[in-house]
Amino acid sequence: MTRNILLAGVFLAISVLSSAGQGRAYLDSLLAVNQRYEQIDTGKVKLLLNISFACAGIQPGIGSTYADQALRLIHEQFPDPFLRAMGYNAKAGNQRNMGNFQVALDLQKQSLAIFDSLGKKEESFKILNSIGNTLYGMNRSAEAKTAYEKVLVYARESGNKKLQASAESNLGLVFDRLEENERAIEHFDKGIRLYEELGDQAGVARNLDNKGGLYIKTGAYAKALDCLLRALAINEPLKNQRATAQTYSNIGLVYESLSDREKAISYLSRALEIYRKTGDQFSTASVLSNLGLAYKGMNQAEKALQCLKESIDIAERLKIGGGGTYPYTVISALYQEQGNFPKAMDYVKRGLQAAKAANNPGVTAFLLSQKGAILRQAPDSFLIREGYRPESRFDTALAIQLRTLQLGEDLRNPELTRMAYSELSAVYEHLGDYKKSHEAYRNYIAYRDSIAGEDTKKLITRREIQYEFDKKEASLKFEQQLTLGQLEKQKLLSIQQQQALTISNKEKDLQRLAFLKEKAEKQEKEQLLALAEKDKALQASDLATLTKEKALQLKTLAQKNALIGFLLAGIAAILLCFAALHLLMRQRQIKRNAAAQAQYTRQLLENIEEERGRIALDLHDSISHELLGLKQNIRNGSTPTPDTGDKIDGIINDIRQISRNLHPVMLDKIGLRLSLETLCEQFMQQESLFISHEINYPTPLPKTAELQLFRIVQEGLTNAHKYAHAEAVNVKLEPMKNGLQLVIHDNGKGFDVQDALHSSKAFGLHSILQRSKAIGGYAEIRSGQGGTMIRVEVPVA
Repeated sequence: MTRNILLAGVFLAISVLSSAGQGRAYLDSLLAVNQRYEQIDTGKVKLLLNISFACAGIQPGIGSTYADQALRLIHEQFPDPFLRAMGYNAKAGNQRNMGNFQVALDLQKQSLAIFDSLGKKEESFKILNSIGNTLYGMNRSAEAKTAYEKVLVYARESGNKKLQASAESNLGLVFDRLEENERAIEHFDKGIRLYEELGDQAGVARNLDNKGGLYIKTGAYAKALDCLLRALAINEPLKNQRATAQTYSNIGLVYESLSDREKAISYLSRALEIYRKTGDQFSTASVLSNLGLAYKGMNQAEKALQCLKESIDIAERLKIGGGGTYPYTVISALYQEQGNFPKAMDYVKRGLQAAKAANNPGVTAFLLSQKGAILRQAPDSFLIREGYRPESRFDTALAIQLRTLQLGEDLRNPELTRMAYSELSAVYEHLGDYKKSHEAYRNYIAYRDSIAGEDTKKLITRREIQYEFDKKEASLKFEQQLTLGQLEKQKLLSIQQQQALTISNKEKDLQRLAFLKEKAEKQEKEQLLALAEKDKALQASDLATLTKEKALQLKTLAQKNALIGFLLAGIAAILLCFAALHLLMRQRQIKRNAAAQAQYTRQLLENIEEERGRIALDLHDSISHELLGLKQNIRNGSTPTPDTGDKIDGIINDIRQISRNLHPVMLDKIGLRLSLETLCEQFMQQESLFISHEINYPTPLPKTAELQLFRIVQEGLTNAHKYAHAEAVNVKLEPMKNGLQLVIHDNGKGFDVQDALHSSKAFGLHSILQRSKAIGGYAEIRSGQGGTMIRVEVPVA
C-alpha cells in the first residue's frame, strides 16, 4: 500500500546504505581498544576513524564527534591527505544519518577531490557511491542514479564485485523511487546474486528487504512477506539490530495494508524499540507514522495523534523531504472524524505545501481526497471562512474526487483509487444521484477486495506458518515458542476472527449496496410516478376540455345550421372578392412589369446613346488626337522614332479596348470558362478588388446564352466595386440538376432590393433579370449586411 510506505521509502534507503552491518559488538570492541590505546600516532587516528564508521549506523552523533577528533589529529600532527580524505568521509556518513545532507555532501566532495588528486581510483568510486547515497537521501534521485551508474561501470571493469553489488542495490532503490518497478526488481536480484557469491548474508538480507518494500508498494503482499521473512531469517542470527528492525517495520506495513492492526502494531512496536535504542531518528519517524496509521485503524485516536505528530516533528527537525508528508493526511482525517474541521484543513494545507516541495504526487493525491471529504462534511460557517460557497460544496467536492480518481489510476495506486470511489459514492448520494452512488460504491468494494483478497490472506498465513516451522527446525530463538497444537489453535482462532470480521464488513457493504440500490430504484420509481401523475393530469385536463368543447358544439349546432346559408353566401362573396382582388393584383403586376420593361427599354436606349457618346469621345479625344499627331509628323518629314511605334501600339490597344467593350470577341475564341477567368483577373488588376472564382462548365450553352452569362458576371463585378464598395467577391459557376447555376457573392454594403428595383437607377439590376429571362433562366438578388448575392439558374437542353 503506497500510502503506508511514503515515509518508509526515504528512511529505508538511508538505513540500508549506512554502515549498520558493523554491529554493536564490533563498536564495543573498538571503544574498549580506544580506552587502552594511549599513544598518539597514525594507529590512534585510524582507530578513531573506525569507531566513527561503526557509529554511523548506530549513534551518528557520537560517530561525528570521533570523526572530528580524528580530523583534529590529522590537521595538527599527521597531515596525511589520504587520512584527511578518510576523515571527511567518516564524518559525512554520520552527518548524513543525522539528517545534515548538505554538510555530508560537501564533506564527500572534498574527500573525492583528495582521492582524485592522489590517483586513488577505487577509493574515488567508493566515495562516489556514498555521494549517490546522500543525493538519494536529499530526494535528488536523477543525480543519484547518474552517480551509481558510473560506479557500476567502474566496478564491472575492475572486477570489484563488492562495489558492484552495492551499486546494483542502490540503483534498485533509485528505480523503486522513480516508479520503474521492473528495473528496480532486476537490480535487486542482481545485488542478491552478487552478495551470495561474496558470502555477504547481510547484503542479501538488505536487498530482500528492499525488494519486499517494493512489493508492498505495488500491493503484492504475498511476495512482499516472502522476501521479508527470508530477510528476517538471515538478520536475526547475525544480530543485526537495525536491519532486523527495518524488516519488522516492513512486515508491520504488510499487516497494516491487510487491516490486521494488532499484528501491525506488534511488529512496528518492535522496530520502534530498536530504532529508539540505536538513536536512528529517520527510521523512528517512519515507524511512528505507520504506527499512527495503525492506531487510527484501531480507533485509538489519542495514540495515533501522538505518534503522527512526533513523526512530523522529527521530519521537520531533520528537514526530511518526501518522507515526512503522509502523516499530515492521517492527522487531518483524525481531526475530521472528531469534527475539528479548522485543524483538519490546516494539516491538509501544510501537507500540500510539504508534498509540493518534495514533488510527491502520491501524497498530494491523498491530501486532495481528504480536502474533498472536509468540504463535503464541514459546516457552512467554516466553508465561508475558507472562501467556499456552501451551496456549491458538493459540486466542488465532486470535482476534487474525480481528479483524485484520475490521479489514482494514473499512479496505478489501488488504495488511492479505493478512497476516491468511497468519497464519490458519498458525494453522489448527497447530490441525489443514487444510481452513480451505487455504482461508485460497487467499485470501492471491488478495489478494497482486490487489495486484500481471501486468497492472499491464506497464502500469507501459510508463509507465516512455514516460517515458524523453519525457525523451530533451525533452533532459532523467537519471542514465543509455540507447540504445533498451540500454533494451529492460535491460527484457527485468528482465521475465525478474520472471517467474522470479513463477514461483518461484507454485511455492512451489502446493507449499504442494498440501501443505495433501493434508493436508486425508489428515485427511478418516483420519477416514473411523477411522469404518470403528470400524464394523468394532462389526460384529465384534455377530458375536461373535450367535454366543454362538446357542450359548446351542441349549443352552437343549431346556430351553425341557421348560419350555413349565410356562410355559403358569404363564402361565395369572399371568393368573388378574392377573384376580383386577384384580377386587380394581376393587372397591377402586369402594369408594373410593363412599366419596368418600359423603364428598362428607356434606360437601355439611354445607355446605348451614352455608350455611343463615350465611344465617339474616345475616338475623338484619344485615337483621333494620336492619329493627327502622327499625320503631322509624317507631313513634316520627321524620322520615325521609338516613340512613334509606341504611339501606334497605344492606338491599336485603344481600338481593341473599344472593340472588347462593344463585344467580347475572345468569348467566341476561348470559350466562356477562360473568358470569365480572364475577366476576374482583369478586374483584380484594374480595380484592386480580390476575386476568387470556381468555374465548372462541363456542358456548353449556345453562344447567345454564354454572352448573357458573361454580361451578368461583368455587371455583377461592376456593381460590387462601384456601388457596394466590396473588398472581395466570389464567382461560382457549377452544374446542377438539368442546368447550370451562377452565383456572385460580395462582402460589400447591402441595400434594399425592392427599393432599388423601383428606383430610376436600377438599370444594372434590371439588366441581370432581363438577361436571365432572355435565355430562359431565373435570377434572384438578395442583399443585406453580409453583402449581396446574385444567383442565376439556366436550363440546359
